Amino acid sequence: LDRPLPDECESLRLANVTRIPRVHISGCASLDHYARGIVLKARGALIENCYFRNVRETAITAYAEPFWGEGPSPSDIVIRGCRFEDCGWIGSQVSAILTSVPVHGEAYNAVKNVRVEDNIIKTDRPYSMRFVNADSVTVKNNRCDTKTVFEKCNRVDCDEI
Repeated sequence: LDRPLPDECESLRLANVTRIPRVHISGCASLDHYARGIVLKARGALIENCYFRNVRETAITAYAEPFWGEGPSPSDIVIRGCRFEDCGWIGSQVSAILTSVPVHGEAYNAVKNVRVEDNIIKTDRPYSMRFVNADSVTVKNNRCDTKTVFEKCNRVDCDEI
């Protein structure tokens, strides 16, 4: 450590961010899946040309669930050229992509540098995508059946609002 820990550190979580993996998922399919298609915890992720159909919960989630102590939030994420059909029919009411999660009503540990482009989202769920507590989000050239929402986000560039 580069400095002493604070006296009150019972809820403090430490992580070696240099050891968080990068991931590249290309040309994969998640079909008729009971839970989520991808639970993304990486820093430096590329998900491209994938197909998600009938995934019971949100197809791609990107956040660190602090109540599980799963470490820092993911960042530097690109999701492009994917197709989502009839996903997210339980739980969050989000079909394709969900970032971050509130804890006890407060936002926690923003997901950073997210780019979502050139995807097709076919759904009757209330939201195609939902970004909560995210910083630097770009959403471009997606074809969505329902709306995309941004809550507690900074630096949003979206051509679909």
